[in-house]
Amino acid sequence: MHRSISLGFNGFMVSLFATLPSPIFWGFVFDKFCLKWDQKCPDAKGSCALYDADPLRLWLHLLYGGMRTIALIADVYVLYHAKDLKLTEEEKEVSEEDPSEIRDIVLQPADAVSDPLIPDCEKI
Repeated sequence: MHRSISLGFNGFMVSLFATLPSPIFWGFVFDKFCLKWDQKCPDAKGSCALYDADPLRLWLHLLYGGMRTIALIADVYVLYHAKDLKLTEEEKEVSEEDPSEIRDIVLQPADAVSDPLIPDCEKI
């Protein structure tokens, strides 16, 4: 029960802080480096016709690399602090059978099933 609640909460947090704001954030970055806007209406901003490619490329790589670095640091932090974490109280099972005393399994033929709907081979 707690696992399903925690997985649902995790999905909610990922949607809230990553999936939903991502297009807004990256759209802001692209809009920042627009040189020429297409304006079909005088009071409305249209789509971008020309980007400043060099700084746009630099900022895209820096921002993406920075976010990946933050994620890597967070992963290393979690791995370091969770290395001795026990999620369940499991004990090692001790086998009482000696592996050298493996019993031989003998396969025996199964009894034939008689079904009135299936004709016998002799009658065909």
